[in-house]
Formats: sequence, structure tokens, C-alpha cells
Amino acid sequence: ADGADAVAGAPLLLTCRTAAEGGRAQLDDAAYGALLRSVLDGLADWAPERRPAAIDVEVQRGCLPQICAQAHALDIDVVASFHDFEATPADEVLEEVLARMAREGADLAKIAVWPTSADDVARLLGVCARATAGAGARSGLGVPVAAMSMGALGAVSRVAPTFGSALTFAVVPDEQGQARASAPGQLPIQDVRRCLELLRA
Repeated sequence: ADGADAVAGAPLLLTCRTAAEGGRAQLDDAAYGALLRSVLDGLADWAPERRPAAIDVEVQRGCLPQICAQAHALDIDVVASFHDFEATPADEVLEEVLARMAREGADLAKIAVWPTSADDVARLLGVCARATAGAGARSGLGVPVAAMSMGALGAVSRVAPTFGSALTFAVVPDEQGQARASAPGQLPIQDVRRCLELLRA
């Protein structure tokens, strides 16, 4: 399938990724919060059905509670995110990040970290499994979790639904058929779908 077929009808996640977390936006914390608030102000004038389904908010920028309140007033969900492109922090650190995201109002908590060993990948999957333990769609944490270990070493985490991750990110070809990953280790969407089918069987 081409890119258009791959994402037809898919909900839109609005994201501004800062340089501090692997993106291109050169924004300090105050400017980042102001930008997201301004975007949401603009979306208030849009018909509800035209608004994005969710907005990504980097928890480290410090504006998550305010953005959650503003987004929720527009029926826009909030994906709180945390990225570490150098290491996989200690389990206690990751667990506190997830707890902070839930505490500050996020609808989904996302962590993406860099592994230096297979043990780092296993730890990340363990953190996700513990955070999502419990009955029903809601986790023990109170919100769904998306946990990814980046790079080739962590690719298994992108197709490991049994560990509790609520979503993953995959590469969709652009109009020219080029597949460009937005983070190291992302797999083509058709491969991710096939893996998920097999692992959910």
C-alpha cells in the first residue's frame, strides 16, 4: 500500500518536537509552551471534526498541566512524551516520568529511550509491562502507555504488544515513495502490521 492507503482514516497526532528531544524546533521551555497554547487557541475556531485527535506534549518542558486543560476543553487528547537519545534511564526514573505524566493529566504516556545493551531493552519492556498491569483498557498507572527502545537493538519493542504498549510508531512512505524514519529504529508500517498480527495471534 502507498502512504495514503496506509494512513487513510487514521487519527492525527499534532507534534512539535524540540531539539532537546531529538527534533528540529529550537525553542526554550517558555517558547514551546507558548507555541502549543497558540496552536490550541487557533484550533478552537476549527470545527470539532477537523481538529487533530491528539497533541504531543514533552513532559520535560513543564507545561503539561496547562496544555492538558486547554486541549481537553477542545476534546483533544494529550500524549505526554519523554525522549532520551543517549541512554535508558534507571527503572525508577522511567516509572516516575510515567507517573508524572498521568498525574499532570495526560491521556497517554509515551517514553522513547536509547539502549546500550539487550538488558536496557528488557528493562524498558519490563517498565511498560508493570505500568500497564491490571484489568481493562486502563493500566495500573491510570493511563495507557507507549514505550519504545530506539535503534536496531530496540526494534523488538516496537512490535511487542504483549508487554502492554498501547501504540507504536512506524514509517509511512511519502508522496515520492520515500520512507524516512522520524526516530532511529522505526520500521515500515507494513512490517509492523504483519508483526503485530503474528504476535497477537
